[in-house]
Amino acid sequence: RTYAAPGGMTGGFNHYRTLLEDGRQCRELAQRQLQMPVLVLVGEQSGIGDKLIQGVQQVANNVQHDQIKNSGHWLAEEQPEAFTEKLVSFFASAS
Repeated sequence: RTYAAPGGMTGGFNHYRTLLEDGRQCRELAQRQLQMPVLVLVGEQSGIGDKLIQGVQQVANNVQHDQIKNSGHWLAEEQPEAFTEKLVSFFASAS
């Protein structure tokens, strides 16, 4: 129903429409290291944990990472309590 409404697909199409420009901006910004603490949370079953952590370590100086057990890609939906606990702990230690 939402997608069938006039303009309902605009946001989704615009996401793909901007990918090349997003990539250009990301490559430009990645030339400077992020100085703030960065948290990488990955799901135990996501299959991308190591690659994601390594990618973030290329653009940030202070990377902390952790894994959420019994979770795949959708951490907040699959393990909301564990996800929230990790975020609260990270933000408490960064302040």
